[in-house]
Amino acid sequence: MSKERCLGSLFSDIEYMAEYISIARASRNVTVWLNSKAEMVCSGADRAPELPSEYLLGTYGIGADVADIQQDLVAFRNERASNAIIF
Repeated sequence: MSKERCLGSLFSDIEYMAEYISIARASRNVTVWLNSKAEMVCSGADRAPELPSEYLLGTYGIGADVADIQQDLVAFRNERASNAIIF
């Protein structure tokens, strides 16, 4: 993966995003983050920008399990969505 790829919005299909990350990490480490448009984005870990920790989902390598990636995506989405709720 030589460029950034938008996987979809924060509320896109988790299974699709996890599967894409799983395929991409077969050849290199992949970093996933949330951009300013609330889109999940990934790229090769060596090409990821410097990011504040609240935007960074994580970096996945060959040993990452797709079920673990899905769990991370769900947890990240739930955390980010709850931060957007105003009472």
